[in-house]
Amino acid sequence: MHKILPTLLFIFSISVVAQIGIGTTEPEAELDVKSQNAGILFPRIALTQNDLAAPVIDPNTGTSSVINTTLIYNTSTTTGTTAVSPGIYSWFFGYWIKVSTSTPTNADWYNLNSSTSPNSLANNIFTNGQVGIGTGANT
Repeated sequence: MHKILPTLLFIFSISVVAQIGIGTTEPEAELDVKSQNAGILFPRIALTQNDLAAPVIDPNTGTSSVINTTLIYNTSTTTGTTAVSPGIYSWFFGYWIKVSTSTPTNADWYNLNSSTSPNSLANNIFTNGQVGIGTGANT
């Protein structure tokens, strides 16, 4: 009995650090997926609007109180002020935020004397280094 108790205390006092590796025996993060020819497939869900968590649920509670940064692939297209379209979305403080769009825009900046957004790096103020504020010239 005297030998069993210290052994049990030692076993239960060891803290376990677990990392999951898929395609690797030496994970470098909590979840490390390595592959030469395959990707990760997110859950495919048909959202109805960008401000409604459903049909996604928190698997721990079974409720629609989704944890921030939950990722899904939306398969549906809706219209209106809460519209969604197919793509990867992240839940963030009550909204599904699309992670990326197929055509990035630069609508905050316009070409001189027009309402056309820049469409090349040559028109980008970050590469040109010049911008006019309150004037028609960029010097």
